[in-house]
Amino acid sequence: MNNCSFLGVVTNSFFQEDNGVPVVKFELEIEEFRRSSNGEKKRNLTYVELEAWDSAALAINKYAKVGTMMAVESVA
Repeated sequence: MNNCSFLGVVTNSFFQEDNGVPVVKFELEIEEFRRSSNGEKKRNLTYVELEAWDSAALAINKYAKVGTMMAVESVA
């Protein structure tokens, strides 16, 4: 079993229905800080595109607006 956890800021969100099933596609901006070999703190941004269906799509569409901090966990 694979587990993935993400914590980031919603940067965009698109809601639609696919054959009557709610679907939301959204993107998280994940911020990470690391120190270089000379001790300088560097900021790195990673963007992850995600998709949710059914009741999860409805909840995300209702509560997760652009700029909202969001935690996502997925199990496959």
